[in-house]
Amino acid sequence: GFINTRGEVVIPCRWRDVWPFNDGFAKVLGDKRLGMINSLGDVVIECKWQGMTNCSEGLVGVRGDDGLCGFIDTSGVEVIPRQWRQVWEFRALRMEKGALLCWRHR
Repeated sequence: GFINTRGEVVIPCRWRDVWPFNDGFAKVLGDKRLGMINSLGDVVIECKWQGMTNCSEGLVGVRGDDGLCGFIDTSGVEVIPRQWRQVWEFRALRMEKGALLCWRHR
């Protein structure tokens, strides 16, 4: 779970593990899969992913059971199809053009 700077619980402990918030969202580990919550503790991406990057620029890299990776938005909608072996966080570069670093599945 999460506490505020006064030590008060603001999001109760419900998951096996949690990661720090990034862009207003935090990764959480359910029984064996990863998902994401918002700053209110609401699950916004179901805990169904084998792997997951932090949220960055509104995108989340995910790995499915087949080992393929792609990107979803913060509501769980696929934005870039899962076709890669590995992906890293999406980061905006100069001139506001985004860049992805991916390895193609062969």
